[in-house]
Amino acid sequence: MSDGDEKKQRVFIADDDDGLRASLAALFESVDQPVSLFESGDALLSSLSGDESGCILLDYSMPGLDGLETLKALKERGVSMPIIMMTAHGEISLAVSTMKAGALDFIEKPWAKDELFKLVERAKRIDLDTRAEQEARAHASKLVDSFTPRELQVFDELIKGASNKVIARRLDLSPRTVEYYRSNVLEKSGNTSIAALVRLAFTAGRVEVGR
Repeated sequence: MSDGDEKKQRVFIADDDDGLRASLAALFESVDQPVSLFESGDALLSSLSGDESGCILLDYSMPGLDGLETLKALKERGVSMPIIMMTAHGEISLAVSTMKAGALDFIEKPWAKDELFKLVERAKRIDLDTRAEQEARAHASKLVDSFTPRELQVFDELIKGASNKVIARRLDLSPRTVEYYRSNVLEKSGNTSIAALVRLAFTAGRVEVGR
């Protein structure tokens, strides 16, 4: 991950308390962390396109959609940014329910500044890692999709460890033809070894872990 990726990240804050939003904005801006502020869950939902990077600070108790309802709506829309739920004293049991619904963590008001920064930095790091994994999967899937049907058959046999002779027998091909398709697979994928093809298969989801 690059410094450029980190600089693109924002903290999206949804809370109906004007003073708290202003306080959080000043806090994050003091460390050059860009923020976007929203007075409700509805406002947050209507503003997100799905391409944003960073994390979300979401107040549990808001008029209209509360934090849990907003969280569920975000998940339904495929928003992948980690979500930290902000709760008031006495709402710990509610906070647990939000984590079960997909929140990364929760923080209780009033919080210590260092604790808040630590949670947000962890969330942002997870977001970057998740996006890197998604990009790797998309790239690997694109490479596998570039194979012809016959190349894909050979690829599937190669990642099982089958030799050219075994593949030729299984697919009713000559060893020379198998070698031709094998070379094509290696060239298209940009790899030089079967071990690399196996990693490609796992990344693309062609092979399930544990199977």
